[in-house]
Amino acid sequence: MIFRANDTESFSAQTNNQVTVNGVILFEKAMSDSSMYFLSFPCNISVSDISINGSGTVGDDFYIYSYDGAGRAISGEADSWISFSSDSLRANQGYAFRLKQGAGAQTMTFKLNNSVVQTATEVSTPASFYTGNSGDNHKGWNLIGQPYIAKLAGSGAGIHYITTHDGNSYTGQTNTLISTLNPFQAFFVQVDNSTSIPFYLTGLQTIRSLANQYNSETLRLNMTNASGSYFSTLLFDNDRTSSYEIGQDLEKWLSTGTYKPQVYSRLDGINYAYNALPASEVVNLPIGFYSKSGGASTLSASNIHVSGLSKLMLNDSQTSASTDLLLEDYHFNAGAGTNNTRFSITIQRMWTNADALNGDNAPFAYVQHSQLIICNLTPGANIRLYDATGRILLNKQAVETSTYQIPLTQAGIYLIQAETNTGTHNLKVLNR
Repeated sequence: MIFRANDTESFSAQTNNQVTVNGVILFEKAMSDSSMYFLSFPCNISVSDISINGSGTVGDDFYIYSYDGAGRAISGEADSWISFSSDSLRANQGYAFRLKQGAGAQTMTFKLNNSVVQTATEVSTPASFYTGNSGDNHKGWNLIGQPYIAKLAGSGAGIHYITTHDGNSYTGQTNTLISTLNPFQAFFVQVDNSTSIPFYLTGLQTIRSLANQYNSETLRLNMTNASGSYFSTLLFDNDRTSSYEIGQDLEKWLSTGTYKPQVYSRLDGINYAYNALPASEVVNLPIGFYSKSGGASTLSASNIHVSGLSKLMLNDSQTSASTDLLLEDYHFNAGAGTNNTRFSITIQRMWTNADALNGDNAPFAYVQHSQLIICNLTPGANIRLYDATGRILLNKQAVETSTYQIPLTQAGIYLIQAETNTGTHNLKVLNR
């Protein structure tokens, strides 16, 4: 039996009895000499059973690297790789493979144990907590792999954060946001004690569940330019701290040289893909970015699941511009390279009680036939609508009129914040 995986990470299988020899499965991976490929297998593999188009020698025609998590914990170097020199690769441990420069496009073949690969059992993969003199963001990193011959939803891996590499750049995400871990795909995890990472057969599917996709208090910052888009996530939790906590925070692995733009929050010299901290500490929080060639770029906010969020102010120290990302995206010209000092964000929470009306000219609101009507607005007023739990339902700038109407689809209490040239006015209405 022969299984083929191409360099776009799709996976297919076909039966061919002539290539099934002595209980061996041949796994073929299309590769290019311009990329590194992260793979892991559910059985031990002899180095002599790895070839390129039927031949090739490790160290001459291709290279194998293992990740040095123990060395990273001591040195603080995220890019910690060791040239592989053993006779065989260990089951469920991840490795990086690269063709020699100038090889072009080639197919690498791995001989796998047929009985192990085709056994559908739940697997637990060991992960070590490596300690050293470096900060917590450098401890406990392991390169492990998806052990099944079928695709696995990210939620089928029993660890919250997963960092993958697409041949171009690193992406750190929660497991539930990853639609598919391809067969034998290797990825990085960080643990705070030596443990085993379980993989569940219930995750053997191609469509992920959307349940519990977001924490209750999260928002996403996005950077987009002509080369692509990338995001970073903030998680607001009063039980967290601004310090790096393994399992709560996730360091952003930067790939300088990648064409894809990178964005991240930054504290105490650490770049964050996921940053869990109290909302009260998001005041002038530094936002760093990387752009390979620079040019027209956009910063935006999305996937906002934050109760009572009133403003998300992005400050640009280069232009002195201040923009509320809840209302509009920010367009700027990014210089080439890394910049950790240009941007910062500050969040503001909404009020807790409705304001008393301040005279005849203050805005007021009422509901008529499930239609919210807000009156006495000044032209260009900013309107924000919240439900009773404080979740934002609408961010909009009123048109050139003193009255604004919004349809309400559910019964209940609604909170309104109207920013006019007379100030900020907070209102409350009931839709029966």
